[in-house]
Amino acid sequence: MPTFLRSRLYHREGKVHAAAGLGVQAFRPFRGAPDAAAPHCPHAHLRSCGPRRILIVRETVAFWVTFEREGKDSLPHERSRLLQSGNSVTPTSYTFFAPASRGIAPLLAQELRDLGAESLEEHRAGVGFSGPLATGYRVCLWSRLASRLLLVLARVDATTADTLYEGIRSLPWRDHMAPSGTLAVSFNGTSEAIRNSHFGALRVKDAVVDYFLDRCGERPSVDLERPSLRINIHLYPGQAVVSLDLSGQPLHRRGYRVETVAAPLKENLAAAILVRAGWPAVAAAGGGLVDLMCGSGTLLIEGAWMAADR
Repeated sequence: MPTFLRSRLYHREGKVHAAAGLGVQAFRPFRGAPDAAAPHCPHAHLRSCGPRRILIVRETVAFWVTFEREGKDSLPHERSRLLQSGNSVTPTSYTFFAPASRGIAPLLAQELRDLGAESLEEHRAGVGFSGPLATGYRVCLWSRLASRLLLVLARVDATTADTLYEGIRSLPWRDHMAPSGTLAVSFNGTSEAIRNSHFGALRVKDAVVDYFLDRCGERPSVDLERPSLRINIHLYPGQAVVSLDLSGQPLHRRGYRVETVAAPLKENLAAAILVRAGWPAVAAAGGGLVDLMCGSGTLLIEGAWMAADR
């Protein structure tokens, strides 16, 4: 696996900055100011930030797109300096998967295509695609329909629980997190050898922990709520797909809602309904949107964002 970009975004004095850091957390969108206890910490993980997608700076995407097209010599001095601190970026194409609600894969595929995704493959519960890291940035920043964004790291043998353990343990986890960090494992699927997803997640966690104990003498801890790295495992017969969650909080959490109501409509599903109904074209023509049973106003808010191209 090529070395990933190792910079992070953090919030200081009302501005977005970048700082040296570890691993694919760099691809998660900036979501607001970090916890008040550490307002100036450049290494505070992005999950410590509230889900404030409204505050994401488009300049960040433009920066990496410029780098991919023209190289680091084309960048301003401060930004170029970050690329010379032992971190490396290559315009390599990676494999991604964007999970979404069932039934909206065709809509999501078109959205991803508009965002620069290549080699799209529609599935029942999402869309697979490939592209450079800048494309992953764009999807995290601007996708209205995706639930999350996963970077496919590897496919390992999962014939038995032991082969799954060895396959996970063989991966270069130091490229993606520090031994002092935290992790969480999301495990999907069962097989004859692994009949319980909790057991599968436990074996994956043990493999990552043992990897760090062998090489670093210390181990990451588990944090199910705000981990440094969330590992996603999808189990197929005899094989497991290992992915890294680049999106942090689920992408339907836009950041404008303080409280939820009973039986809420997820924002990405509301956006899909509006796209299916042709609202973007109606809005562009000056039409209006009326929701007489608006509840918490999710359809109206998403419609307003579309009309404003936000």
